[in-house]
Amino acid sequence: MNWGTIPFRLEGEPPFAVDDYIFVPDIRNRLAGDLKQIPAYVISGTDVRPFSLFIDDMTEDEREIIRSGSLINYNRKRRGL
Repeated sequence: MNWGTIPFRLEGEPPFAVDDYIFVPDIRNRLAGDLKQIPAYVISGTDVRPFSLFIDDMTEDEREIIRSGSLINYNRKRRGL
């Protein structure tokens, strides 16, 4: 979390493989709301398949660290730098 990595979780087997892309639309806004079901898409060549991710409960500070991109950016923003 300190480096701005979003701690996504997944139920069951991953629906993607090596070299696939994962697209999570509107993630910045989703971090402000419910984290129990986050729509995502696997992009494999020309094939696009929906699936769902989730994030365990986070404090408001943890959410803001992620939205800021890292703990360094979060602290810089809080200090007005």
